[in-house]
Amino acid sequence: EVDLNRMHYDQTHVTGSVSYTGAGYQWAIDILSRGMLDTSALITSEGPLEDVGRFLAMTRDLAGLKKVVLF
Repeated sequence: EVDLNRMHYDQTHVTGSVSYTGAGYQWAIDILSRGMLDTSALITSEGPLEDVGRFLAMTRDLAGLKKVVLF
């Protein structure tokens, strides 16, 4: 839980970080493209571009979707 008033009045700085390398990213793409990793637990829903409104609503409503990728 974060007290946004304290963050504001204390002028708190929040910094995020990511820890991956280009080589690691390429490795992940490789194993995913070769079907070496079961990703079924990561995919909660899929469908056509016409359903983008429904998918974004699921994200807004925290209904299983964390990210939306459209093809």
